[in-house]
Amino acid sequence: TFKAEYSMGAKTYWTVMVVFICLVSALILVWAGVRMFLVDRRYPSMPLLVPGGDLNLFMPKLALQTLAFFSSGLAVLFWFHFVMAMYWLIFFKSQDAPHLLLPSGFYGDQ
Repeated sequence: TFKAEYSMGAKTYWTVMVVFICLVSALILVWAGVRMFLVDRRYPSMPLLVPGGDLNLFMPKLALQTLAFFSSGLAVLFWFHFVMAMYWLIFFKSQDAPHLLLPSGFYGDQ
């Protein structure tokens, strides 16, 4: 049987992706740090003693900072994955000549 394989080097693609992922990770850390700082500044450090009221009026500060950290990270990662999915969809649907090839299925004689 005849098999033809077209391949291309993916080294430059992965170099760009590693740099992009590192930049997105740094953005997540900075944005989450800013949001945690804002929670720290806005939230009272001592529980409010309301006469005749509830002593546990607010959630613990650590719980709110954890929520701010993870919600920031998940918000950035959602848009990262959305942009990457749209990139691959548009790039492969709109190319007339092959500029980028998917990995070959012949590795491992599949």
